[in-house]
Amino acid sequence: MLSRINELKFWKKSIPISLKLTLIYAVVFSIAIMVISVITFYGSRYLGFQRIKRDIITISQEVSDYIKEGKAVNKDIFEALNIRRPMDLKIYNEDGYLLFKNSPHSPHIDMKSNLGQISISEERDKPWEDKKKKFFKRTIYLNTKVTYQQQSFYVQVSLPLVGRDDIFNILMIVLIATNILGVLVSIIVGNYISKKILKPIGQITDAAQKITINDLDERIVSEGPSDELRELATTFNNMIDRLQESIEKQKAFVSDASHELRTPISVIQGYIDLLDRWGKSNQEVLDESIEAIKAETINMKKLLEQLLFLARSDREQDGFEKVEFQLDALTTEVYRETELIDDHHAVILKNNDKVKINGDEQLIKQLLRIIMDNSIKYTESGGKISIDSRAVDDFVEITITDTGIGIAKEDLNNIFDRFYRADKSRNRESGGTGLGLSIAKWIVDSHLGEIEVESKLNQGTKIIIKLPTC
Repeated sequence: MLSRINELKFWKKSIPISLKLTLIYAVVFSIAIMVISVITFYGSRYLGFQRIKRDIITISQEVSDYIKEGKAVNKDIFEALNIRRPMDLKIYNEDGYLLFKNSPHSPHIDMKSNLGQISISEERDKPWEDKKKKFFKRTIYLNTKVTYQQQSFYVQVSLPLVGRDDIFNILMIVLIATNILGVLVSIIVGNYISKKILKPIGQITDAAQKITINDLDERIVSEGPSDELRELATTFNNMIDRLQESIEKQKAFVSDASHELRTPISVIQGYIDLLDRWGKSNQEVLDESIEAIKAETINMKKLLEQLLFLARSDREQDGFEKVEFQLDALTTEVYRETELIDDHHAVILKNNDKVKINGDEQLIKQLLRIIMDNSIKYTESGGKISIDSRAVDDFVEITITDTGIGIAKEDLNNIFDRFYRADKSRNRESGGTGLGLSIAKWIVDSHLGEIEVESKLNQGTKIIIKLPTC
Protein backbone atom coordinates (compact mmCIF):
# COMPACT_ATOMS: atom_id res chain seq x y z
CA MET A 1 0.00 0.00 0.00
CA LEU A 2 2.80 2.37 0.96
CA SER A 3 4.66 1.61 -2.26
CA ARG A 4 1.55 2.45 -4.31
CA ILE A 5 1.18 5.75 -2.47
CA ASN A 6 4.83 6.56 -3.19
CA GLU A 7 4.32 5.65 -6.85
CA LEU A 8 1.31 7.98 -6.99
CA LYS A 9 3.33 10.80 -5.42
CA PHE A 10 6.15 10.21 -7.90
CA TRP A 11 3.67 10.22 -10.78
CA LYS A 12 2.23 13.53 -9.60
CA LYS A 13 5.68 15.05 -9.27
CA SER A 14 6.77 13.77 -12.68
CA ILE A 15 3.87 15.37 -14.59
CA PRO A 16 5.12 18.40 -16.57
CA ILE A 17 3.59 21.77 -15.71
CA SER A 18 2.30 22.13 -19.28
CA LEU A 19 0.35 18.87 -18.93
CA LYS A 20 -0.99 19.92 -15.54
CA LEU A 21 -2.20 23.22 -17.01
CA THR A 22 -3.75 21.35 -19.94
CA LEU A 23 -5.60 18.97 -17.62
CA ILE A 24 -6.79 21.80 -15.38
CA TYR A 25 -7.97 23.77 -18.41
CA ALA A 26 -9.73 20.70 -19.86
CA VAL A 27 -11.43 19.84 -16.55
CA VAL A 28 -12.63 23.42 -15.96
CA PHE A 29 -13.83 23.76 -19.56
CA SER A 30 -15.54 20.35 -19.42
CA ILE A 31 -17.34 21.20 -16.18
CA ALA A 32 -18.43 24.53 -17.63
CA ILE A 33 -19.77 23.03 -20.86
CA MET A 34 -21.50 20.23 -18.92
CA VAL A 35 -23.21 22.74 -16.64
CA ILE A 36 -24.30 24.77 -19.68
CA SER A 37 -25.57 21.61 -21.39
CA VAL A 38 -27.56 20.52 -18.32
CA ILE A 39 -29.07 23.99 -17.95
CA THR A 40 -29.87 24.09 -21.69
CA PHE A 41 -31.49 20.64 -21.71
CA TYR A 42 -33.58 20.89 -18.57
CA GLY A 43 -34.31 24.59 -19.11
CA SER A 44 -35.64 23.96 -22.61
CA ARG A 45 -37.60 20.98 -21.37
CA TYR A 46 -39.13 22.94 -18.52
CA LEU A 47 -40.02 25.98 -20.63
CA GLY A 48 -41.53 23.78 -23.35
CA PHE A 49 -43.60 21.90 -20.80
CA GLN A 50 -44.85 25.14 -19.26
CA ARG A 51 -45.90 26.40 -22.69
CA ILE A 52 -47.86 23.18 -23.37
CA LYS A 53 -49.58 23.48 -20.00
CA ARG A 54 -50.61 27.06 -20.77
CA ASP A 55 -51.99 26.02 -24.18
CA ILE A 56 -53.98 23.10 -22.69
CA ILE A 57 -55.45 25.31 -19.96
CA THR A 58 -56.34 28.00 -22.51
CA ILE A 59 -58.09 25.57 -24.88
CA SER A 60 -59.90 23.88 -21.99
CA GLN A 61 -61.14 27.25 -20.77
CA GLU A 62 -62.25 28.30 -24.26
CA VAL A 63 -64.20 25.03 -24.77
CA SER A 64 -65.79 25.35 -21.33
CA ASP A 65 -66.90 28.90 -22.09
CA TYR A 66 -68.25 27.75 -25.44
CA ILE A 67 -70.39 25.06 -23.76
CA LYS A 68 -71.63 27.48 -21.09
CA GLU A 69 -72.89 29.74 -23.84
CA GLY A 70 -75.29 26.94 -24.88
CA LYS A 71 -73.78 26.37 -28.27
CA ALA A 72 -73.99 23.01 -29.98
CA VAL A 73 -71.21 20.53 -29.38
CA ASN A 74 -70.23 19.21 -32.80
CA LYS A 75 -67.39 19.10 -35.29
CA ASP A 76 -67.61 22.86 -35.87
CA ILE A 77 -66.35 23.65 -32.41
CA PHE A 78 -62.68 23.86 -33.55
CA GLU A 79 -63.52 26.31 -36.30
CA ALA A 80 -65.83 28.27 -34.03
CA LEU A 81 -63.09 28.64 -31.41
CA ASN A 82 -60.39 29.15 -34.06
CA ILE A 83 -58.13 26.56 -32.43
CA ARG A 84 -54.91 26.21 -34.41
CA ARG A 85 -52.79 24.29 -31.90
CA PRO A 86 -52.30 20.52 -32.43
CA MET A 87 -54.38 19.32 -29.47
CA ASP A 88 -56.69 16.31 -29.02
CA LEU A 89 -60.16 17.31 -27.77
CA LYS A 90 -62.87 15.04 -26.38
CA ILE A 91 -66.24 16.06 -24.90
CA TYR A 92 -68.39 13.61 -22.92
CA ASN A 93 -71.82 13.93 -21.37
CA GLU A 94 -72.39 12.98 -17.75
CA ASP A 95 -73.24 9.41 -18.76
CA GLY A 96 -69.82 8.99 -20.39
CA TYR A 97 -71.12 9.16 -23.93
CA LEU A 98 -68.58 10.67 -26.34
CA LEU A 99 -70.10 13.78 -27.92
CA PHE A 100 -67.06 15.04 -29.80
CA LYS A 101 -63.62 13.77 -30.78
CA ASN A 102 -61.33 15.60 -33.18
CA SER A 103 -58.75 12.81 -33.66
CA PRO A 104 -59.26 9.08 -34.21
CA HIS A 105 -55.81 8.34 -32.73
CA SER A 106 -56.18 10.15 -29.43
CA PRO A 107 -55.31 7.93 -26.43
CA HIS A 108 -57.97 6.56 -24.12
CA ILE A 109 -57.93 8.38 -20.78
CA ASP A 110 -60.62 8.17 -18.12
CA MET A 111 -62.69 11.34 -18.38
CA LYS A 112 -63.05 11.71 -14.60
CA SER A 113 -59.43 11.12 -13.58
CA ASN A 114 -57.57 14.02 -11.95
CA LEU A 115 -60.29 16.57 -12.62
CA GLY A 116 -58.97 20.10 -12.84
CA GLN A 117 -55.30 19.01 -12.72
CA ILE A 118 -52.70 18.89 -15.45
CA SER A 119 -51.60 15.24 -15.56
CA ILE A 120 -49.47 12.88 -17.63
CA SER A 121 -50.57 9.37 -18.58
CA GLU A 122 -48.42 6.54 -19.87
CA GLU A 123 -49.88 4.08 -22.38
CA ARG A 124 -48.13 0.89 -23.46
CA ASP A 125 -47.28 1.13 -27.16
CA LYS A 126 -49.21 -1.81 -28.63
CA PRO A 127 -46.90 -2.60 -31.60
CA TRP A 128 -44.14 -3.36 -29.08
CA GLU A 129 -46.17 -5.45 -26.65
CA ASP A 130 -44.36 -8.70 -27.41
CA LYS A 131 -40.90 -7.21 -27.02
CA LYS A 132 -38.90 -7.59 -23.81
CA LYS A 133 -38.41 -3.86 -23.57
CA LYS A 134 -41.34 -1.68 -22.61
CA PHE A 135 -42.15 1.43 -24.60
CA PHE A 136 -44.72 3.97 -23.44
CA LYS A 137 -46.52 6.85 -25.10
CA ARG A 138 -46.70 9.72 -22.68
CA THR A 139 -49.68 12.06 -22.94
CA ILE A 140 -50.31 15.28 -21.06
CA TYR A 141 -53.97 16.03 -20.42
CA LEU A 142 -56.50 18.08 -18.47
CA ASN A 143 -60.01 16.88 -17.53
CA THR A 144 -62.55 19.59 -16.73
CA LYS A 145 -66.18 19.28 -15.63
CA VAL A 146 -68.57 21.89 -17.10
CA THR A 147 -72.18 22.38 -15.94
CA TYR A 148 -74.80 24.07 -18.12
CA GLN A 149 -78.56 24.14 -17.34
CA GLN A 150 -78.24 21.22 -14.92
CA GLN A 151 -76.35 19.20 -17.49
CA SER A 152 -72.76 18.12 -16.89
CA PHE A 153 -70.13 17.77 -19.55
CA TYR A 154 -66.56 16.51 -19.33
CA VAL A 155 -63.96 18.27 -21.47
CA GLN A 156 -60.67 16.47 -22.05
CA VAL A 157 -57.78 18.31 -23.76
CA SER A 158 -54.64 16.21 -24.37
CA LEU A 159 -51.39 16.21 -26.30
CA PRO A 160 -49.13 13.18 -26.98
CA LEU A 161 -45.53 13.87 -25.97
CA VAL A 162 -43.91 11.31 -28.28
CA GLY A 163 -42.61 13.83 -30.80
CA ARG A 164 -41.49 16.22 -28.10
CA ASP A 165 -39.65 13.45 -26.24
CA ASP A 166 -37.94 12.43 -29.48
CA ILE A 167 -36.76 16.00 -29.99
CA PHE A 168 -35.32 16.15 -26.49
CA ASN A 169 -33.67 12.75 -26.92
CA ILE A 170 -31.98 14.08 -30.05
CA LEU A 171 -31.03 17.25 -28.15
CA MET A 172 -29.47 15.13 -25.41
CA ILE A 173 -27.44 13.16 -27.96
CA VAL A 174 -26.30 16.42 -29.59
CA LEU A 175 -25.30 17.88 -26.22
CA ILE A 176 -23.39 14.73 -25.24
CA ALA A 177 -21.57 14.76 -28.58
CA THR A 178 -20.87 18.48 -28.11
CA ASN A 179 -19.46 17.79 -24.64
CA ILE A 180 -17.16 15.06 -25.94
CA LEU A 181 -16.02 17.29 -28.81
CA GLY A 182 -15.60 20.19 -26.37
CA VAL A 183 -13.37 18.09 -24.11
CA LEU A 184 -11.18 17.11 -27.06
CA VAL A 185 -10.99 20.71 -28.27
CA SER A 186 -10.22 21.94 -24.74
CA ILE A 187 -7.34 19.45 -24.46
CA ILE A 188 -5.89 20.58 -27.81
CA VAL A 189 -6.39 24.29 -27.11
CA GLY A 190 -5.22 23.92 -23.49
CA ASN A 191 -2.06 22.16 -24.63
CA TYR A 192 -1.35 24.92 -27.17
CA ILE A 193 -2.05 27.73 -24.69
CA SER A 194 -0.01 26.13 -21.89
CA LYS A 195 3.00 25.66 -24.17
CA LYS A 196 2.70 29.23 -25.42
CA ILE A 197 2.42 30.56 -21.86
CA LEU A 198 5.37 28.48 -20.64
CA LYS A 199 7.56 29.27 -23.65
CA PRO A 200 9.46 32.09 -21.81
CA ILE A 201 10.12 29.67 -18.93
CA GLY A 202 11.55 27.18 -21.43
CA GLN A 203 13.74 29.94 -22.84
CA ILE A 204 14.93 30.79 -19.34
CA THR A 205 15.72 27.11 -18.74
CA ASP A 206 17.66 26.84 -22.03
CA ALA A 207 19.55 30.06 -21.30
CA ALA A 208 20.36 28.93 -17.75
CA GLN A 209 21.72 25.62 -19.06
CA LYS A 210 23.95 27.43 -21.56
CA ILE A 211 25.34 29.86 -18.98
CA THR A 212 28.65 28.91 -17.40
CA ILE A 213 31.17 30.79 -15.29
CA ASN A 214 33.21 31.38 -18.45
CA ASP A 215 30.27 32.33 -20.68
CA LEU A 216 27.71 34.75 -19.28
CA ASP A 217 26.74 36.38 -22.57
CA GLU A 218 23.53 34.36 -23.07
CA ARG A 219 20.33 36.41 -22.66
CA ILE A 220 16.60 35.85 -23.07
CA VAL A 221 14.79 37.80 -25.78
CA SER A 222 11.88 39.56 -24.02
CA GLU A 223 9.01 39.66 -26.52
CA GLY A 224 5.24 39.76 -26.29
CA PRO A 225 2.98 41.66 -23.89
CA SER A 226 4.24 43.20 -20.67
CA ASP A 227 3.07 40.42 -18.37
CA GLU A 228 4.54 38.47 -15.45
CA LEU A 229 6.52 36.11 -17.70
CA ARG A 230 8.14 38.99 -19.58
CA GLU A 231 8.94 40.55 -16.21
CA LEU A 232 10.48 37.21 -15.17
CA ALA A 233 12.63 37.16 -18.33
CA THR A 234 13.72 40.77 -17.72
CA THR A 235 14.52 39.98 -14.08
CA PHE A 236 16.55 36.94 -15.17
CA ASN A 237 18.52 39.05 -17.68
CA ASN A 238 19.15 41.73 -15.04
CA MET A 239 20.34 39.06 -12.61
CA ILE A 240 22.79 37.70 -15.20
CA ASP A 241 23.96 41.26 -15.93
CA ARG A 242 24.70 41.81 -12.24
CA LEU A 243 26.35 38.40 -11.96
CA GLN A 244 28.49 39.05 -15.03
CA GLU A 245 29.48 42.47 -13.73
CA SER A 246 30.35 41.01 -10.33
CA ILE A 247 32.45 38.21 -11.82
CA GLU A 248 34.24 40.61 -14.18
CA LYS A 249 35.00 42.90 -11.24
CA GLN A 250 36.23 39.93 -9.25
CA LYS A 251 38.49 38.83 -12.09
CA ALA A 252 39.80 42.36 -12.52
CA PHE A 253 40.33 42.63 -8.76
CA VAL A 254 42.31 39.39 -8.61
CA SER A 255 44.32 40.33 -11.70
CA ASP A 256 45.09 43.83 -10.42
CA ALA A 257 45.91 42.56 -6.92
CA SER A 258 48.28 39.97 -8.37
CA HIS A 259 49.94 42.63 -10.50
CA GLU A 260 50.30 45.01 -7.55
CA LEU A 261 51.83 42.31 -5.36
CA ARG A 262 54.16 41.10 -8.10
CA THR A 263 56.08 44.40 -8.24
CA PRO A 264 57.12 44.67 -4.55
CA ILE A 265 57.90 40.95 -4.47
CA SER A 266 60.13 41.39 -7.53
CA VAL A 267 61.85 44.37 -5.88
CA ILE A 268 62.43 42.40 -2.67
CA GLN A 269 63.70 39.42 -4.67
CA GLY A 270 66.10 41.73 -6.54
CA TYR A 271 67.55 43.19 -3.36
CA ILE A 272 67.86 39.72 -1.81
CA ASP A 273 69.90 38.64 -4.84
CA LEU A 274 71.98 41.82 -4.47
CA LEU A 275 72.60 41.02 -0.81
CA ASP A 276 73.53 37.46 -1.66
CA ARG A 277 76.21 38.65 -4.09
CA TRP A 278 77.73 41.73 -2.49
CA GLY A 279 75.86 42.50 0.73
CA LYS A 280 78.09 40.46 2.98
CA SER A 281 81.18 42.52 2.15
CA ASN A 282 79.67 45.89 1.13
CA GLN A 283 78.03 47.83 3.97
CA GLU A 284 76.53 50.40 1.61
CA VAL A 285 74.77 47.70 -0.46
CA LEU A 286 73.59 46.07 2.77
CA ASP A 287 72.07 49.30 4.12
CA GLU A 288 70.43 50.19 0.79
CA SER A 289 68.93 46.72 0.42
CA ILE A 290 67.56 46.65 3.96
CA GLU A 291 65.93 50.08 3.55
CA ALA A 292 64.41 49.10 0.20
CA ILE A 293 63.09 45.79 1.55
CA LYS A 294 61.60 47.58 4.58
CA ALA A 295 59.91 50.16 2.33
CA GLU A 296 58.45 47.51 0.01
CA THR A 297 57.32 45.45 3.01
CA ILE A 298 55.46 48.48 4.38
CA ASN A 299 53.85 49.04 0.96
CA MET A 300 52.85 45.37 0.76
CA LYS A 301 51.37 45.49 4.26
CA LYS A 302 49.38 48.59 3.37
CA LEU A 303 48.19 47.02 0.12
CA LEU A 304 47.15 43.80 1.84
CA GLU A 305 45.27 45.72 4.54
CA GLN A 306 43.39 47.67 1.89
CA LEU A 307 42.63 44.49 -0.06
CA LEU A 308 41.29 42.83 3.08
CA PHE A 309 39.20 45.91 3.84
CA LEU A 310 37.66 45.88 0.35
CA ALA A 311 37.01 42.14 0.58
CA ARG A 312 35.22 42.61 3.90
CA SER A 313 33.27 45.59 2.56
CA ASP A 314 32.05 43.55 -0.42
CA ARG A 315 30.97 40.72 1.87
CA GLU A 316 29.52 42.77 4.72
CA GLN A 317 27.63 45.74 3.30
CA ASP A 318 26.06 46.55 6.69
CA GLY A 319 28.73 45.01 8.89
CA PHE A 320 29.57 48.20 10.82
CA GLU A 321 27.80 49.84 13.73
CA LYS A 322 26.40 53.35 13.32
CA VAL A 323 26.29 55.68 16.32
CA GLU A 324 25.82 59.41 16.79
CA PHE A 325 29.04 61.38 17.21
CA GLN A 326 30.39 64.92 16.84
CA LEU A 327 31.87 65.28 13.36
CA ASP A 328 33.49 68.61 14.21
CA ALA A 329 35.55 66.96 16.98
CA LEU A 330 36.69 64.24 14.56
CA THR A 331 37.58 66.83 11.90
CA THR A 332 39.69 68.74 14.44
CA GLU A 333 41.46 65.51 15.44
CA VAL A 334 42.38 64.64 11.82
CA TYR A 335 43.51 68.24 11.21
CA ARG A 336 45.83 68.21 14.24
CA GLU A 337 47.39 64.83 13.47
CA THR A 338 48.02 65.97 9.87
CA GLU A 339 49.82 69.04 11.18
CA LEU A 340 52.00 66.81 13.38
CA ILE A 341 53.06 64.34 10.68
CA ASP A 342 53.37 66.81 7.79
CA ASP A 343 55.69 69.78 8.11
CA HIS A 344 56.09 70.32 4.36
CA HIS A 345 52.64 71.84 3.69
CA ALA A 346 50.47 74.55 5.16
CA VAL A 347 47.42 72.73 6.59
CA ILE A 348 44.50 75.08 7.29
CA LEU A 349 41.17 74.46 9.06
CA LYS A 350 38.95 77.18 7.56
CA ASN A 351 35.56 76.36 9.05
CA ASN A 352 34.32 73.59 11.33
CA ASP A 353 30.59 73.79 12.15
CA LYS A 354 29.41 71.93 15.21
CA VAL A 355 27.34 69.05 13.84
CA LYS A 356 26.37 65.46 14.68
CA ILE A 357 26.14 62.59 12.22
CA ASN A 358 25.05 58.97 12.52
CA GLY A 359 27.77 56.60 11.34
CA ASP A 360 30.88 54.57 12.08
CA GLU A 361 33.35 57.02 13.61
CA GLN A 362 36.43 54.96 12.71
CA LEU A 363 35.36 54.65 9.06
CA ILE A 364 34.70 58.39 8.77
CA LYS A 365 38.12 59.02 10.31
CA GLN A 366 39.66 56.65 7.76
CA LEU A 367 37.79 58.52 5.00
CA LEU A 368 39.25 61.88 6.03
CA ARG A 369 42.74 60.38 6.43
CA ILE A 370 42.61 58.91 2.90
CA ILE A 371 41.71 62.28 1.37
CA MET A 372 44.30 64.15 3.45
CA ASP A 373 46.96 61.52 2.64
CA ASN A 374 46.29 61.92 -1.09
CA SER A 375 46.55 65.70 -0.80
CA ILE A 376 49.91 65.37 1.00
CA LYS A 377 51.25 62.91 -1.61
CA TYR A 378 50.29 64.93 -4.67
CA THR A 379 50.96 68.45 -3.39
CA GLU A 380 54.49 69.76 -3.77
CA SER A 381 56.39 70.88 -0.68
CA GLY A 382 55.29 74.36 0.40
CA GLY A 383 51.76 73.92 -0.99
CA LYS A 384 48.50 74.43 0.89
CA ILE A 385 45.88 71.95 2.09
CA SER A 386 42.63 73.27 3.59
CA ILE A 387 39.68 71.65 5.37
CA ASP A 388 36.24 73.27 5.44
CA SER A 389 33.25 71.66 7.19
CA ARG A 390 29.85 73.41 6.94
CA ALA A 391 26.28 72.39 7.83
CA VAL A 392 23.99 72.84 4.80
CA ASP A 393 20.30 71.96 5.34
CA ASP A 394 20.19 68.27 6.34
CA PHE A 395 23.77 67.61 5.26
CA VAL A 396 27.26 68.45 6.33
CA GLU A 397 29.58 69.41 3.50
CA ILE A 398 33.28 68.66 4.02
CA THR A 399 35.56 70.26 1.44
CA ILE A 400 39.26 69.36 1.26
CA THR A 401 41.25 71.51 -1.16
CA ASP A 402 44.92 71.32 -2.14
CA THR A 403 47.25 73.15 -4.52
CA GLY A 404 48.75 69.94 -5.86
CA ILE A 405 49.39 68.52 -9.32
CA GLY A 406 45.68 68.01 -10.05
CA ILE A 407 43.96 65.36 -12.15
CA ALA A 408 43.49 65.33 -15.91
CA LYS A 409 39.90 65.67 -17.17
CA GLU A 410 39.97 62.26 -18.87
CA ASP A 411 40.91 60.57 -15.57
CA LEU A 412 38.19 62.10 -13.36
CA ASN A 413 35.54 59.48 -14.23
CA ASN A 414 37.84 56.60 -13.25
CA ILE A 415 39.56 57.75 -10.07
CA PHE A 416 37.18 55.73 -7.83
CA ASP A 417 37.89 52.48 -9.70
CA ARG A 418 40.02 49.97 -7.85
CA PHE A 419 43.75 50.08 -8.70
CA TYR A 420 43.24 53.03 -11.05
CA ARG A 421 46.13 55.50 -11.15
CA ALA A 422 46.12 58.71 -13.14
CA ASP A 423 49.96 58.67 -13.23
CA LYS A 424 51.21 55.15 -12.52
CA SER A 425 54.92 55.96 -12.23
CA ARG A 426 54.44 58.97 -9.97
CA ASN A 427 51.84 57.07 -7.93
CA ARG A 428 54.22 54.19 -7.27
CA GLU A 429 56.99 56.56 -6.25
CA SER A 430 54.62 58.10 -3.68
CA GLY A 431 53.67 54.69 -2.30
CA GLY A 432 50.10 54.71 -3.66
CA THR A 433 48.16 51.52 -4.37
CA GLY A 434 45.21 52.87 -6.34
CA LEU A 435 42.78 51.63 -3.67
CA GLY A 436 42.43 54.65 -1.38
CA LEU A 437 39.72 56.51 -3.27
CA SER A 438 37.82 53.24 -3.88
CA ILE A 439 37.70 52.73 -0.12
CA ALA A 440 36.70 56.37 0.40
CA LYS A 441 33.85 56.02 -2.11
CA TRP A 442 32.61 52.86 -0.39
CA ILE A 443 32.63 54.55 3.03
CA VAL A 444 30.65 57.53 1.70
CA ASP A 445 28.11 55.30 -0.09
CA SER A 446 27.68 53.18 3.04
CA HIS A 447 26.72 56.33 4.94
CA LEU A 448 24.22 57.39 2.24
CA GLY A 449 26.40 60.31 1.26
CA GLU A 450 27.94 61.77 -1.87
CA ILE A 451 31.50 62.46 -2.96
CA GLU A 452 32.54 64.76 -5.81
CA VAL A 453 35.92 65.70 -7.25
CA GLU A 454 36.78 68.96 -8.99
CA SER A 455 40.27 69.16 -10.41
CA LYS A 456 42.39 70.54 -13.23
CA LEU A 457 45.85 69.43 -14.17
CA ASN A 458 48.54 71.48 -12.33
CA GLN A 459 45.82 73.61 -10.64
CA GLY A 460 45.02 71.54 -7.58
CA THR A 461 42.11 69.37 -6.49
CA LYS A 462 38.91 69.93 -4.50
CA ILE A 463 37.09 66.95 -2.96
CA ILE A 464 33.56 67.58 -1.61
CA ILE A 465 31.99 65.06 0.77
CA LYS A 466 28.30 65.32 1.72
CA LEU A 467 26.98 63.30 4.67
CA PRO A 468 23.48 63.35 6.21
CA THR A 469 23.27 64.90 9.68
CA CYS A 470 21.19 63.79 12.66
